[in-house]
Amino acid sequence: LHLAGNEQHDAHEFLQAFLDIVDKDFKQFQNVVTTLREEPVRNRRIKSSAPRLDPPMNPQCTMTSLFGGNLRSVLMCDRCGYKRARLEPFLNVSLSLPLGKNAAPQRSGYERRDSTGTRRNALRIDARTCIDHFSEPESLGDDVFCDWCQAKTKTLKQHTFAKLPTILCLHLKRFDAATNKKIDEPVSFPSTLDMGPYLPHWREVEQTDIFNKSSKKCTRNRTQEDASCPQILYDLCGTINHSGTMFQGHYVANVKIDGNWFSCNDCEIQKLTKDNAEKEVLKSEEVYMMFYMKRSGSRF
Repeated sequence: LHLAGNEQHDAHEFLQAFLDIVDKDFKQFQNVVTTLREEPVRNRRIKSSAPRLDPPMNPQCTMTSLFGGNLRSVLMCDRCGYKRARLEPFLNVSLSLPLGKNAAPQRSGYERRDSTGTRRNALRIDARTCIDHFSEPESLGDDVFCDWCQAKTKTLKQHTFAKLPTILCLHLKRFDAATNKKIDEPVSFPSTLDMGPYLPHWREVEQTDIFNKSSKKCTRNRTQEDASCPQILYDLCGTINHSGTMFQGHYVANVKIDGNWFSCNDCEIQKLTKDNAEKEVLKSEEVYMMFYMKRSGSRF
């Protein structure tokens, strides 16, 4: 039932359906193999046709083991600081684009052409700003019952990264259902991404922070205060770009294989020039999804 019919679908929807199907099929196949291993040979009708099951399968080779991580979702009472936390599994992270005064663009601007072809100066939104925005505490619209105060109080909610995946997939929320429009602001993204500052210990709001009335933000900036903040580095290994509108458009994927970048445009696959390949990928104005591979040696 995944993506059934002849309708066009979003690349993000396709990815989620694809990972779900592959993961379920692999687990079903794994269950069959486990059953065959445990079945006594004497009960098999044709011993010679029994499948060879060596070497043993790796139970960790699933889509969840590659793309799966855990967010730490925290509700914090704005009155007493009491916390309630739970883990939320994810296969990809959807990031809102902070627009207007909330957007912190990269230091240098660039020129882009508008619909009339005129060159205009523009500033990109940094993808790391999107992650900052995603992991900042926000005030909930409705009061929530606090077990410590025994009353409904104003409550903060925050997401941090409790467990990081091997492959980190970041999805930009470019399609606004409320306005039926695509958010086409260009977004810059790094070739190397450090996710260490987004772990709970270095990012999560503290009780002392909410009582600091002079602070405009509740999140702690421990990366400068605590040298022990781990570096968890990810390297860019793929992107998906979208051109067009909310109702029609075209997707192009860029994939890095053995140090070489390839552009996948429908049935056409083109190897990008090695000297400028990554620069060409990074300067895209239409990035929609980004894939990062965790460097070996990271403990988290």
